[in-house]
Amino acid sequence: MFTLPALTIIAGIIAIMIEVLVLSFSMFVFFFIGLGAIISGLLMYGGVVPENLGMAVLSTAIVASILLALGLKPLKKMLHFSSTPGGDAAGDFGKDLKILLEEDTGPVTGPDYSYSGVNWRLRSDVRIEKGTVVRVIRTSVGTLWVAPAETD
Repeated sequence: MFTLPALTIIAGIIAIMIEVLVLSFSMFVFFFIGLGAIISGLLMYGGVVPENLGMAVLSTAIVASILLALGLKPLKKMLHFSSTPGGDAAGDFGKDLKILLEEDTGPVTGPDYSYSGVNWRLRSDVRIEKGTVVRVIRTSVGTLWVAPAETD
């Protein structure tokens, strides 16, 4: 039969598989718990942590918390998460994208625009007439906010 360290490592692998295959790295909770469980199982094999269920759970929680504290900030930066909804289009998304408006655009109305396989709503802070070339200045959920592009 399996020992507690082996079961802890197996549970860690299953947690990481759930995070990757089911949740598509959307929450990271199972990822860090899985890593914590794997490391805890290895620590139990090495004799650093006693082989009992209470210590397995406690060491998994402690290791996962440490990994989360160390890894969350670089992970957020790597995935370009923003702490506020929407954001400037200064990143790679929409960079240098110029669009010729086929309809008038404003804060409430505007055409749909297909970009990167997604249909986006075009909006602007002020009314812009059709036929104007615009550039993306910021994004929000399902919306590209645009402003008149400077002519070169």
